[in-house]
Amino acid sequence: MAVLLQAGATSSISPSMSRRGWWAERPSTPTETPLTDEVLALAKSSDAVVLGAMGGPKWDGLDYSIRPERALLALRQELGLFANLRPVKLFAPLAQASTLKPEVVAGTDLLVVRELTGGIYFGQPKGVTTEPDWSTPRPEIERIARVAFDAAAGAAAG
Repeated sequence: MAVLLQAGATSSISPSMSRRGWWAERPSTPTETPLTDEVLALAKSSDAVVLGAMGGPKWDGLDYSIRPERALLALRQELGLFANLRPVKLFAPLAQASTLKPEVVAGTDLLVVRELTGGIYFGQPKGVTTEPDWSTPRPEIERIARVAFDAAAGAAAG
């Protein structure tokens, strides 16, 4: 958050922030939905949402439906955030720190594009079956491929 505030202080952007805690930060034992209507409405009305880490051993014993990470998954679905972009770039001074040989990792510049909201990501279909249908619907494949292709085109152009 300090970086965003500093960027605002030195440019024409003026970030305003509202901190809302997940129910997991509440002192009592959580028994309600992990993503409240108030937090969802605030997220939907915002230009950006910044999240920290969620979940942990403290909540391992909770029912899956009220675990903290359910808030993150619900937020992704509600906001249509289906693409996770994970850049991998090795800076030359760090080549020696890799478990791989420096000549193997030198120049690494990669973008991993990962789908975040499709059925298989959310464990659909549920249950045990002898012949699960792990197929991904064509529109899900097309939208994540479009993100990847657009990113590749932008990298090639720039």
